[in-house]
Amino acid sequence: MTNQQQSKAEWHKILNERFSGTPREAARYYGIEILPRLMPCLEKNKQSCKVCNQHFMDMDNMTVHAPEWMKKNDPQIERFQQLMEEIGKHLKSAHGIMPRGMILSRFVAVGLLAGALAGLVISFTNKAGDIAGSAMLGAVVGIFVAWIAGKIRENSLRKAQKLF
Repeated sequence: MTNQQQSKAEWHKILNERFSGTPREAARYYGIEILPRLMPCLEKNKQSCKVCNQHFMDMDNMTVHAPEWMKKNDPQIERFQQLMEEIGKHLKSAHGIMPRGMILSRFVAVGLLAGALAGLVISFTNKAGDIAGSAMLGAVVGIFVAWIAGKIRENSLRKAQKLF
């Protein structure tokens, strides 16, 4: 690659060329849909972080060979997946950067559980006859509130450039 940073759109184009002919199912299974957002993030941080620089070079090299590995079910594809996990952990711990949608999904899962439990508690304390209905209503309210809270949190992180 050049010394000039590529935009997300340019990375999307580059990765589309590299992964052309790769079955869509394989692309989803191996999680490559995150690469057009991940590569610019690594590229942006590689000047100030040696680990990001190494991860960027490794991932850039691996994306050239990964389509062949996917088609042949080569064991190298496991290293590719491990590297993507390592990068995610590094970005989160060292830079406080998380993938878009991660926080929202966590908020919604917690909201679902909290809402259902709140519905059950209310149902038992009021001696209401419809326990299942109370739990379902609580779950819906919990999801709704958590979705709004998750979106607000992700917007604040996006403004702080802590999402990729």
